[in-house]
Amino acid sequence: MPPDLDSNYVKLLLLSLAALLYTLYRFFHRWHEARLLQDTPLARVRSAPQGYVKLTGLAHAPPDAPTRAPLSGRACVWWTFKVEERVSTFGRSRWQRTDGGTSDTPFLLKDVDGQCLINPLDAEIEPSETNVWIGGCEECWPGATEPSSRLRISMAHLGFRGDRRLQESLILEDAKVSVLGELRTDSGGATNAVGDEAAALLGVWKHDQQALLARFDTDHDGRLNASEWEAVRAAAVEQVQHDRLQARPAERVSTLGKPNDGRPFLIAALSAEQLAQREGRRALAALALVAIALVASCYALSHLHYT
Repeated sequence: MPPDLDSNYVKLLLLSLAALLYTLYRFFHRWHEARLLQDTPLARVRSAPQGYVKLTGLAHAPPDAPTRAPLSGRACVWWTFKVEERVSTFGRSRWQRTDGGTSDTPFLLKDVDGQCLINPLDAEIEPSETNVWIGGCEECWPGATEPSSRLRISMAHLGFRGDRRLQESLILEDAKVSVLGELRTDSGGATNAVGDEAAALLGVWKHDQQALLARFDTDHDGRLNASEWEAVRAAAVEQVQHDRLQARPAERVSTLGKPNDGRPFLIAALSAEQLAQREGRRALAALALVAIALVASCYALSHLHYT
């Protein structure tokens, strides 16, 4: 019968090797993003080349699609939120997500000589701020009133106990924003640009659910099923194509979205310099974790012995 390896060091070795692989991936991912941010020249919207670009400017909601954060009710151009409730399982307490969502409505990026539409779908986003509320009843929901930063920190870090935790991240109106992504020509025939503009139009239509149901709820059940949503999307594309034919070239707006070749798509409420520095720091932090995982792996290997 062969001897058994010391199980504790086997577990440590497996965990440290898994950590090593993950931290290596994170390091190369962050290092690649940092290099792209440094090597991609900062462009202005009006003169930016088509393709992969880096832009910076102020974030604005489209005039016909103002956005409000779902929890705090604040004006913003992008939001994500989640609601969690405290549950107990076998005597142990944990947070369980009960609700949440992320904005998919495009917003405008304006610089000194132009503007373009930013489609945030599938972007890696660094928000202007993230707020957390903890409470035990409906009255503890923030609604249109936000607590001070000092109160948020004290509740989160001093162990304030409540039955509900809410978290909301925002990119605020007029925030300075830097983006790295693919700028697509708005020439009237580009399929990607048509799709992005159709997504923006859908975001506008979603703000008037009654009109949307009146127009597309063919079975009159008070909701839109999958086939009806396909009709909505088709109508949005048709409307965009019609508007393109009627629009003058000077009125058309370019769109920046996720690159088709898999390169990073970043949106951050930071200056271009701050964004590059942030990615550099994250790459260094990942490299430090790689070193720690490597040391742990070597330690486990050196202590493996048969029992």
